Amino acid sequence: MWGEGFSVISELRITTDAESYYDLAMAEGRLTSLAQQYRDGLVNLAVGNLQPGETVWVELDLLAGLDVRDEGWRFRFPFTLAPLYHRKARALESRPDVGKLELPGEPDGGILPTWLWDARDLHRIGFELRLALPTPLRALRSPTHRIEVRQETDAEVLVRLATDADAPNRDLVLEATSRDPFTAW
Repeated sequence: MWGEGFSVISELRITTDAESYYDLAMAEGRLTSLAQQYRDGLVNLAVGNLQPGETVWVELDLLAGLDVRDEGWRFRFPFTLAPLYHRKARALESRPDVGKLELPGEPDGGILPTWLWDARDLHRIGFELRLALPTPLRALRSPTHRIEVRQETDAEVLVRLATDADAPNRDLVLEATSRDPFTAW
């Protein structure tokens, strides 16, 4: 995570220690973040104490497999914003205008961080994904989001959400077809 005048590299910690550190930083009014992975590939990223008008960037390095097909590949990028979509999740109102998700079968009920039901004036979120490609693409599409695709080179593509209104609250699925027969590298 970085912003004007600072950059921070995350540390891998035991869940309870990471949650305690995040809660302490929140109570002290410091900018803080916490990424957690749940079962079923669900990832949650919380950024706390972000000030009005402040811009921060969060970079996630993701190691994931591809569903390889003869003509290309399929990739699922886990978005981390609440309220996120999960087929088993139940949305609950924890207090007026504040929601939370519960994931049945998770420890402690799988309660994820809370969010405001109407966050239109709270923040803006952008998304950019740079793909390093093993072979040139014929097409790249998403069945889950409207995307903009910019071919940087034969070996690199830049993907962005097409509109700010499309909140990244469900995983982004990308489906690619290659110009040449595709083989896993």
